[in-house]
Amino acid sequence: MQSIETQALVGAIVSFVVVGIMFAFFLILVFIYQKKRRQKEQELFESIISTEEKERIRIAKELHDSVGASLSAVKLHFGAIMPGIENVEKAERIAKMLSDACDEVRIISHQMMPKAIQSEGFFKALDLFLHPFKQLEQVNVEYILLGEPREIVDQSKSVMLFRVIQELVNNALKYASAANITIQITVQPETLLVLVEDDGIGFDSNLETQNYGLGLSNIRNRVNYLKGNLNIESEPGKGTTVLIHLNI
Repeated sequence: MQSIETQALVGAIVSFVVVGIMFAFFLILVFIYQKKRRQKEQELFESIISTEEKERIRIAKELHDSVGASLSAVKLHFGAIMPGIENVEKAERIAKMLSDACDEVRIISHQMMPKAIQSEGFFKALDLFLHPFKQLEQVNVEYILLGEPREIVDQSKSVMLFRVIQELVNNALKYASAANITIQITVQPETLLVLVEDDGIGFDSNLETQNYGLGLSNIRNRVNYLKGNLNIESEPGKGTTVLIHLNI
């Protein structure tokens, strides 16, 4: 009788061990699958970002070399015939429109291809990007840098963070109708804190169903790529606050 009970106990233990091993093996397979899936998603995202940056550079070059050059030529020729135009007020208005168009093309070109990151570094490039917005009368843009700026060694990460801030500022201007936008960067010994705040129309941050939902999705993907933390706080009619925490 005791032998039968012993055999049953041994059989139960063996069965338990086998089930445990099978369960552990299953968990390992799930872990490997998820790891490979995340790796493939990361590789796909990096490929998309790389392609996007190349396309930005191509379009920026076309804007600068083709459209910008053509507008500059038209502006030059129009300036030459302006003295012979009887309607001086209309001529001056057209000249102003041409000048504004040239400036707009130059701004868009510089936004799409931040060469200053390579030559001047991230912080200077960001200052140059924000400078034209500071000249706008309909919106107040404030850029605050706290701490001693230290350049991000990985240039691809610099470009990625630049794109994130660029997207946030453009969203505040284009969709939020903000009157005041604050960009504050705090440089700490091992971390970088980016705060972008506006007093625009706001949105339900739990839904993100507005037109700029896709933009926020891109921002999340880019911050994830940077292995940072992203916090978005917004309510309809109360503006939006975005805080990004990165290790540098």
